[in-house]
Amino acid sequence: MDPSPYRDDLDSITAQCRLIRRINRHFCAWNSLDSKGNPRVTSQAVQFYTQDMAEKLGCPGPALSVIVESIADPISVLINRYQGDGLAFLNAGVVRGDGERGIQLWPTDEEPAHAVVFRTDGGKDLSRGVKKQFAEHLSRNWIVTPVRSS
Repeated sequence: MDPSPYRDDLDSITAQCRLIRRINRHFCAWNSLDSKGNPRVTSQAVQFYTQDMAEKLGCPGPALSVIVESIADPISVLINRYQGDGLAFLNAGVVRGDGERGIQLWPTDEEPAHAVVFRTDGGKDLSRGVKKQFAEHLSRNWIVTPVRSS
């Protein structure tokens, strides 16, 4: 496979950084609530953009959008900005794994703290196992749950 068109930003995004992911209510298992009443995040919530979608967004390749909490607006502002969606976080160290994935800042007009998670080998999506791992991590780390549709 081609190497990734992105570069891992190990200096700015350390292993301890929290990466916030927007979670749409449709990517939650509402029939599987934890002891706090939070839904389980499904692996659909951690799919890469396709190549076409990435290009439309100005990205050079498939990736997963996240927000770098340490440089983001306060959580209350993010909750307002993404009203109705949930917010949960992944730790950058978990995301990188053993170097199979990287994280690069990719600011947008809407979100200056936007970053992308990518495969370092240039792969087009995360493996099923990694999606499941990320979804489980997100499920344990809710900041705010999405509005449940009636």
